Amino acid sequence: MIPAAVWRPNARTLVTKPSFLTFRLLAETLAIVASVVFAVDFMLPVIAPGVGRTAESVLDTTILTFLSGPLILWRMNAAVKRAGEGRTRGGGGADASPTKARRLTIAASAVVLVIGLGCSLFGAWRLHEGIAASDKARFEHLAERLKREVGRRFDDYAEGLCGLRAFYAGSKSVERGEFRAFVASHDLPHDFPGAVGFGFSQRVPRDGLNAFIAAERADGAPDFAVRALAGGAVGALGPSDLYIIKFIEPLEPNRTVVGLDIAPDPVRREAYERAMLTGEPTLSGKVTLVQDGRSHPAFLYLLPIYRNGTHPTTPQERRRDLAGWVYMPLVVEQTMAGVAAAADGRLDLEVYDGMETTTQTLLYDDDHVPHAVPNAPVEVGDGARMFRERTVITVGGREWTLWLGTMPVFDAEHDRASPVLAVCGGALISILLALVVWGMGTGRARALALAQTMTADLALAKDRAEGALRETEALRSTVDHHSIVSVADVKGRIIEVNDALCRISGYAREELLGQDHRIFNSGHHPKSFWVQMWRTIAGGQAWREEVCNRAKNGSLYWVDSIIAPFKGADGSIEKYISLRTDITERKRADQELVGARDAAQAANRAKSEFLANMSHEIRTPMTAILGYAALLMEDPVLADNPPKRRECLTTMKRNGEHLLAVINDILDLSRIEADKLSVEKISVAPAAIVEEVLSAIRVKASEKKLALDTVWETPVPAAIATDPVRLRQVLVNLLGNAVKFTESGGVRLGIACEPLAPGGGALRFTVTDTGIGMTPEQMGRVFNAFEQADTTMSRRFGGTGLGLRIARSLARMLGGDIAVASEPDAGSTFTLTIATGPLDGVAMIDAAVISQAPAPTPAAPQEPRLPHPAAPSLAGLRVLLAEDGPDNQRLIAFHLRKAGAQVAVADNGLLAVRALCAGGEETGELTAPTPFDLILMDMQMPAMDGYTAVAALRAKGCTLPIIALTAHAMTGDKEKCLAAGCDDYASKPIDKALLLAKVAKWNGVRGGSRAVRAAA
Repeated sequence: MIPAAVWRPNARTLVTKPSFLTFRLLAETLAIVASVVFAVDFMLPVIAPGVGRTAESVLDTTILTFLSGPLILWRMNAAVKRAGEGRTRGGGGADASPTKARRLTIAASAVVLVIGLGCSLFGAWRLHEGIAASDKARFEHLAERLKREVGRRFDDYAEGLCGLRAFYAGSKSVERGEFRAFVASHDLPHDFPGAVGFGFSQRVPRDGLNAFIAAERADGAPDFAVRALAGGAVGALGPSDLYIIKFIEPLEPNRTVVGLDIAPDPVRREAYERAMLTGEPTLSGKVTLVQDGRSHPAFLYLLPIYRNGTHPTTPQERRRDLAGWVYMPLVVEQTMAGVAAAADGRLDLEVYDGMETTTQTLLYDDDHVPHAVPNAPVEVGDGARMFRERTVITVGGREWTLWLGTMPVFDAEHDRASPVLAVCGGALISILLALVVWGMGTGRARALALAQTMTADLALAKDRAEGALRETEALRSTVDHHSIVSVADVKGRIIEVNDALCRISGYAREELLGQDHRIFNSGHHPKSFWVQMWRTIAGGQAWREEVCNRAKNGSLYWVDSIIAPFKGADGSIEKYISLRTDITERKRADQELVGARDAAQAANRAKSEFLANMSHEIRTPMTAILGYAALLMEDPVLADNPPKRRECLTTMKRNGEHLLAVINDILDLSRIEADKLSVEKISVAPAAIVEEVLSAIRVKASEKKLALDTVWETPVPAAIATDPVRLRQVLVNLLGNAVKFTESGGVRLGIACEPLAPGGGALRFTVTDTGIGMTPEQMGRVFNAFEQADTTMSRRFGGTGLGLRIARSLARMLGGDIAVASEPDAGSTFTLTIATGPLDGVAMIDAAVISQAPAPTPAAPQEPRLPHPAAPSLAGLRVLLAEDGPDNQRLIAFHLRKAGAQVAVADNGLLAVRALCAGGEETGELTAPTPFDLILMDMQMPAMDGYTAVAALRAKGCTLPIIALTAHAMTGDKEKCLAAGCDDYASKPIDKALLLAKVAKWNGVRGGSRAVRAAA
């Protein structure tokens, strides 16, 4: 600190120094500013009450400037006079500042002060605008969250109505008990807050009213009666039809509305008819619920249901096919309760029905004080909130007006202090700059002041250096406490470590000093990883990576490592500093996330494979069924050819039975998963069931020339208590799988009885085959739903992958289980056990031979002869048909030949490629000239599928048009076929007219040139 006054030896006068005058002027200026700010804070609410925030900031700054400016200039002028008087006393009149110079100094200081205060005012205004914009953005974000929450709630209600409509669509008729059970499966207060219940309203013609009432009384409602809304006559003032509430659950709180005809009410009727004509979820206007004794505002949420089997698309069709409406009566207050929580309690929400915001249209008000209604008081109207917004949303086809305004907690978060602080800070800086200008104008004794300033600066620099040293020590202590630190010399030897490194590595400090970092090497990273690290740090650059290290006890841990070179004064590297952070837990969490992602991807792949397999399993038999049905109707020759006609009917029956088996498997699995499948316990003869199953399986075994043996290993009960249908289903599945997956050899069924407890036992069925077998990994998946041991199984052997999953579930429901043992190419053994029930007094037999004569085949019914449209002529067209299904081969070839085409059939893609190559080899060149004009290619075949075959042909330069045939009809399958090189696409079941039209379209066209050029 420069002393305020010094004694000059050569002058007996005490000289007042400029530094003392400067500090005095600074103190006086600060006192003036503080006093004015304090006075303005009390004056502004009195002289300008109720002004806006921007106007308040501008007015605050203006008053501060005009009150403090003259006072500061007055004190500056007094300071200049004091400085001149001091110089006069110290050195005589020769050193006195002229009056002109003093005025120029004051004028310059005043200009700087005014400019600084003006800049402060402008900066504070911009800061205020920025804060206001930020608050506006925050308000808009919260408002958007509120609007999304309102929409989300009604989406949940719409999903509930859609679920009820799906329940109706899945049943031929919904009875009162079924409806009650469906509603009871939901937790209404939790899933649908505000919903009084689920209801169903039926449109009843006026002339069918008596029949409707009789049917309802027969369906568990003997007191059912129809009455009009508000006690009027039934059907009065309504349409010709009655809109009667048939069901509503829960019943007790809603009993008063059962049988109510709502058609006379125009509000309800308008919503019902709008829902009927649009087919969409529909919200009614504000109503008062009959069952609500307190008359709260409410509305109805409706969804129409149309008769099963109809798909109306126009309003006329929807009116014609309407079956009724499912609906929810919703109490507004409970439905919207808690919506404002989406904005963290910072916004007020008001909901109005329609575009007008009046007390009559008000549906919901979060704070029960309407702000948007006309003529609201200022303290509660729109102007009472910092921000407000009116927006219109559409809910259930009805327009709602939402009024959103900020709450006091939001307004309190507005930053009012920053602009004031900015003004005060700017004013202070302006004052300091003015003082600097003033100091520069009073230049006497500048040299001495400069020396004194340099001395003070040196002391300040020393203080700063000591402070920087203290900060460095504090920083080092902080880093040492929170990071893993080590220091190595230029050769990589460790010269310093902290306690954190010792803790995580398990080594003592003495064990680490002098070692290099290879002591932590886990072997996880390749050598190139460390080469890159040394190349980077030796080049003077910092290196950062995630490193896996090994602790002393052998455990692994991960660190986020930063290694930086420390350079000396000459620029050379003296040592390397390593800072690490333990990220072991994060890496473990990342690995778990990767595992979860892989599991999700595997599940998605399984779903896609299942959907593709289901499409194939359903569409393949449908192709034969629909094709042969069209053939029977269109071909008059078959009517007089019984053998051909029977062949068609047999093919249709066989494929229909396969399709029914697929559907039954899916339904059984769905019932098992929903715990809706039950088994019965009746007395049955196991020997008879075994013989029935073997009689059915022997046909398939004989077709494949397989031996089918039965071995009774122990005496078995003459009768057991079980479900014969489900036992037969499980045995058919196990034996059918054994025959299906066995190409040679045979299948053996062993039956034995094992006592489990006094009076009870278990029946064991062992199915052993000599088929393809399974690996241990495949055995782990064989009982999973929608999976087979190998994804190629469905292509080679067919099947949905559901049978064993269903069989095992049924076995467990029968008191047993299924176990599997298998080896690849050595066959499989499936062991089924079921509980026999009590065996006390039941006779045991050694063997049972039950024969059952096959049922006679019923004569095929006579089909009417129907005219068929003329097909395009394909005379002379040579077609190669690649199809592995014999039924589809005959059907498609028949249509093509009847249209005049010459058809050659290949059983798979490999044979199709050979048919087009010289010498019959798939590796040869294409035959020239080509023996065919067009190729029909099934895309899913054994040996070589259609995709591979098309790619091989295009690679050889084949330019014939290729039409893909596939039973897959999923999204993207057509694009996949075209991308493989096909020119067109036809899905199964095959439509004859469409197929012939596509073939005629590509007759004579070389459509493959594009694909050949792309392959090249």
